[in-house]
Amino acid sequence: MTTKDQISLCPESGRALIKALQDRVDDADTWLRKVNRLARPLPLGAHPVADAASARFQRFAGSEDEQSLPAVISAYREVLTQTCDAITTAMRNFREADARSAHAFARIHAEGR
Repeated sequence: MTTKDQISLCPESGRALIKALQDRVDDADTWLRKVNRLARPLPLGAHPVADAASARFQRFAGSEDEQSLPAVISAYREVLTQTCDAITTAMRNFREADARSAHAFARIHAEGR
């Protein structure tokens, strides 16, 4: 359900979405651990091309540059976390709207007697 200012989501659907997103957060955490292990010089042998390739890969895997693999995975993880927070808010909106509706129906029912 949506209104002008907010989205609401039934708890059952919200829990399923949060579970799926949390699984992806767990995947991102695993990827970050693996990438961090790769952020070291690669044993490609003693050759200028191997040294250059090793240095380039090490920068890609371990730098703080916004285009490095850890930075991209971290940004992905942050979006997933923010999405989980938004779903939690939408579920709360649903419960609050449901409670308001139930209260309104109870009031109407009581007035009708």
